[in-house]
Amino acid sequence: MSLRNVSYTLYCYCTISDSSCSASESHSPLTITIVLSVLSASEAKKPASKREPKTQSAQFSTDEPWDTLKAQVLAKISAALNPPSINFAHYDIMFYIPRVLPKPGLPLMSQEDFNIMHDRACNLKTKNPTINVTVVEKRSSSEKENIDDEVEEDEQKTKKGKKVRPQIISGYSSPTYIRIRNE
Repeated sequence: MSLRNVSYTLYCYCTISDSSCSASESHSPLTITIVLSVLSASEAKKPASKREPKTQSAQFSTDEPWDTLKAQVLAKISAALNPPSINFAHYDIMFYIPRVLPKPGLPLMSQEDFNIMHDRACNLKTKNPTINVTVVEKRSSSEKENIDDEVEEDEQKTKKGKKVRPQIISGYSSPTYIRIRNE
């Protein structure tokens, strides 16, 4: 029986070899530690090295449904960013598991995404696995327009006073363009 056919009110009993779940054995559910890194839209605009995410953590049991995890994530977003209103669709949510699923990971936006995360968590050998969740606030359309205007201004500033000339550098078959500053 696959995990998708098992009701989420049952405990998850996974074997590593065939990744199937069985409700006949008497095991307790796994407790998963979820570490959320929450970025506001303004933080997400910054270069990756300068971003300062707000970190939250939560405990989640494998016998809890998708709606419970969704509510926990929304509560942690609310605590971190304190938005005037909160809607799950206003955020890009991704998860990754250290040494199992590399960054940037997979989306965590629907029941199907939750099932994938649940399957991977059940197959972990550790007793208390950790799953990292990255939450990035989506920009509103007015913010996107303001950013486009700023990018155009920056491009105009960089073009002024610079000339591009092709030069052939040894070891390259085609000309390489070098920016030269006019003084």
